[in-house]
Amino acid sequence: MKPSTPRRRGGRSAAPAQAAPAAPAAQPTARPDKAPGTDPVAQAAAVVRAAYDALLDAQGQVAVATAQLDEARAAAPRLSPRLAAAADAVDAARSAQATADASLDAADRVLADRDGAVRVAEAKLEELNTSTQAVGVGQLVAAEERQAKAVRDRAAAAEELSAARRVAQRSEQELTAAQEHLEQVRADPGPGPASVVSADTKLAKLRRAQAAAEGAYADAQQAHRQVAADAAKGNPLAGPRLQHFQSLEEFVSDYVLENWERDNGSTHTDLRWCAKWWEHPEAITRLEHVWEAFEAARREPPPAMSSWWRDHLDHHMARLTDPRGPFEHCDHTTGTHRCLPPWNADPAPDGLFEDTFESETAIERAKVRDIADQRAAHHAAVAEVPVDAAAEHPNTDQTTPIPTEGVGA
Repeated sequence: MKPSTPRRRGGRSAAPAQAAPAAPAAQPTARPDKAPGTDPVAQAAAVVRAAYDALLDAQGQVAVATAQLDEARAAAPRLSPRLAAAADAVDAARSAQATADASLDAADRVLADRDGAVRVAEAKLEELNTSTQAVGVGQLVAAEERQAKAVRDRAAAAEELSAARRVAQRSEQELTAAQEHLEQVRADPGPGPASVVSADTKLAKLRRAQAAAEGAYADAQQAHRQVAADAAKGNPLAGPRLQHFQSLEEFVSDYVLENWERDNGSTHTDLRWCAKWWEHPEAITRLEHVWEAFEAARREPPPAMSSWWRDHLDHHMARLTDPRGPFEHCDHTTGTHRCLPPWNADPAPDGLFEDTFESETAIERAKVRDIADQRAAHHAAVAEVPVDAAAEHPNTDQTTPIPTEGVGA
């Protein structure tokens, strides 16, 4: 888009001039040999809009189905019968293991007691056998019997301990199996209630449809870009696209201010606006770029215009209407108007920055220097010519011409 040419005020741009002719058409210009209804670019844009509408519809259906699934799950039992049974089995196995562990500990203590009784009986028998005093036969037989009984009791306690260990090992294995089964059931709890299954199946189907709609929208956008590029390459006579607004002033007055609704009167002191915005260079620069982005975005499929509002108009208008912005000393309600002076900058030392790029300003400065050099040379030549020699000048007007080529260009 060619920006408006601003008027000059104190060395800075001030107000917009007329730009390109207005054109109400929002679609790219059709080829001369094609009717508007058969323009491939317009057709591709229509396909993009249809794909975008289909995508929005698919997203809405997925949102509704997700809510329905949540409602079905909330109304269904928290645990399925299969999962509840598996959890109960784990609890029972854990309780059985605790009982087995307690029995194992008790059997271990009994064996320790029986082992101590054997050692006591053996020591008593050894004492009787080695006694220097006379020991009756009855005492010796009784001691031997007690020692034999203690050994038998220890053997029985050892057998009970072995049995308790086997029970504890079996209980531990059963608990491990029950826990593994519970994890399997949790991973695949089964179909669940019919309402949940139905809602889940519907949601999965709609999500697949949404994914297909997203792919179709992306394909339509790519096709639109390709068709537009092909049309631009294959139609050199079509010329530049017409702009919707003829000038920056028309864009600001007829679109921005018509759609930007804010109360910037006396009740709100945090907003500033100037009716003579076109005398503020920053306002001109920002709004020209906003206009340029608008002319590009309006030709793109949705949601290009929504992005333009968010990324361009909202951003720049917030800066312009800020109380510390360019309209800080302006008040449209009272007619107060004062432009802020430009900031100063001292010239940089020669050679600090390299002029590595050709630019329009550099070409303009070189042209001005050439004209100045030509004028200086002319004045020097005139100063050296005698007064009488002026009549012999070969020009028809008998004067030396002053170079004017490029002046004011």
